[in-house]
Amino acid sequence: MQTCADPSKVHAQILSESKLFSSASTNFASRPNSQATYFDVSLPGTLPVLNRKCVVDAIKTGLALNCIISNKSTFDRKHYFYGDMPNGYQITQQRNPIARDGYIEFIVHDDFYENDQTFQPYLKRCRLKQIQLEQDSGKSLVDDELNVNLIDLNRAGVPLLEFVFEPDLHSTLEAISLVRELIAILKSIQTCSCRMEEGALRVDANVSVRLADSRELGTRTEIKNLNSFRFIREASEYEIQRQCSLLEIGEKIINETLGYDIRTKSTFVMRDKEIVQDYRFMPEPNLPPIILADDDEGNKELINIDAIRKEMPRLPEHIRANLLDRKFNLSLREIYFLIQSPTILSLFYQIFESSQRKCGLDCFNFIVGYLKPIFQDKIDPFTLNKIESIDSRFSMETILEFVCQEYLTELCDMIFDEKISETTAYDILKLYLQNEQRSPSEIVEKYNWWLIRDIDQIEQVCRQVIQQVPKIAKKYAKNGVRKQKSMLIQKAFVLMNNQVNEKMLWDTNDNRTQSCRAGDEKIKQLEKRVTEMESKPAAVAKSSVVLDVKPWDDETDMKEVERLVRTIQMDGLVWAKLAPLAYGIKKLQIVCVIEDEKVSVEELSEKIGEFEDHVQSVDVAAFNKI
Repeated sequence: MQTCADPSKVHAQILSESKLFSSASTNFASRPNSQATYFDVSLPGTLPVLNRKCVVDAIKTGLALNCIISNKSTFDRKHYFYGDMPNGYQITQQRNPIARDGYIEFIVHDDFYENDQTFQPYLKRCRLKQIQLEQDSGKSLVDDELNVNLIDLNRAGVPLLEFVFEPDLHSTLEAISLVRELIAILKSIQTCSCRMEEGALRVDANVSVRLADSRELGTRTEIKNLNSFRFIREASEYEIQRQCSLLEIGEKIINETLGYDIRTKSTFVMRDKEIVQDYRFMPEPNLPPIILADDDEGNKELINIDAIRKEMPRLPEHIRANLLDRKFNLSLREIYFLIQSPTILSLFYQIFESSQRKCGLDCFNFIVGYLKPIFQDKIDPFTLNKIESIDSRFSMETILEFVCQEYLTELCDMIFDEKISETTAYDILKLYLQNEQRSPSEIVEKYNWWLIRDIDQIEQVCRQVIQQVPKIAKKYAKNGVRKQKSMLIQKAFVLMNNQVNEKMLWDTNDNRTQSCRAGDEKIKQLEKRVTEMESKPAAVAKSSVVLDVKPWDDETDMKEVERLVRTIQMDGLVWAKLAPLAYGIKKLQIVCVIEDEKVSVEELSEKIGEFEDHVQSVDVAAFNKI
């Protein structure tokens, strides 16, 4: 089966201090009904007055989305009766919208699984049927205890841009990526705050499923008012699965308008669209057409499309096109990351232009590999104490505001010219944040942190590592497990004061260079040592371990905890058949025997800790060699 999940309509509140047809404020979270004029509450005799800024913002948005801007657009009345729509109709632009026939191009990228390197981002284009100006409705709050509907008209009349998209998308991921790109565009031209948590941007998603051999779209359902990426994803995926299940048993899909229940993570029917609803569209008699000029010689009192076009800022699609230039050598995944943050993007350009290497990939790896981790630690730049309440990206952008760009450029070149190690770069940056006045090269010279290139010295350290941790070396030589490799490398880093990089220690590429001879020699040493150890019969070292497994509370079923613990099977692990030493007194105390070379207490404790619904912590109560 093939699916179609489109953000059929997106409603974005225009960033305006006053409403579309009245002078009332648009401030969020004000006292109920404190921001409504006589027109907003629909008192007889009141007339709409069009907000000029909203028209300008609509034109800017249309230009940013490659639309044709209408020189003449009109307003219509869309009739429906809700308590939060006191007029009994909404003023919109159904027939002659202000912008039409546009498109949006975006990178399809999965932020939910950003560490999944198997997913390859790709470019996608979706057609935009029209953009129309309209007024928002008020809010209704149902009070079940009092059996009343409470109405707040603060939002009534807030200016909206409604985006109507064509059904060009085929997955939930594409729909989410489109909305992300739309948000980036609206923020770049400053026409919408895009705060989804405040309802400033809301999505109506269309979902339809068709058989793979069918050319026609299946019956669609519309999910209303999704105000987060997670809800768009969950609601669309649930609805796709629901429709597939119905089609598999031969049921018919009904054209319905649905809501999404975040508690049950399922959709529910709001109204049936099989019965066509007549909105009785009619021209708005109290508003004249919007007439626009498209050249400088026109009426100076009219809003000029060309003048607005000349003042348009640089858009995400222009930035993306620039970054796709061969000189940067960046993939779509890397470009997507840079575009998400104007601060990081600006830093990338600055480092690239001033760097001697002129390698876009190196500059990107420097920002992501060396700058981002230090800020993800959430370190206060003034005290170097960790900050637990600040978002990592926010802290990074804040700190970058006062970090000298020339300093970072020099640091970047030193790393990729292999003059210093990655860890040394981290230490230099921390010194800089402690108001160290010296340049990176001066700091390295002072502390003698230059990268060690003496192959004989590196080989000697590698031999010391093998002698210190022979069990880990043997395991890696035998199985090639990455975890053991990392442990060996970390040991070498400590012995060499971090003055060596991983490539010099251990290069497993087929085209090894002479500078990586240390890695080859180490592998040979490991293989030789393994052969010697395996040729000699050795006694199996065992240990008896008593573990304290503590639950979250006294109500936890301790028998279930014991059952879960005993399900863990490992080579070299034997659970005692005896009854638990302590049982039902806020912990399970259980005995096992392990073979030291096959099972570590730490690894066993981690496996028990994976039963996180039942287990709070695991402690070693006793450990005796047998």
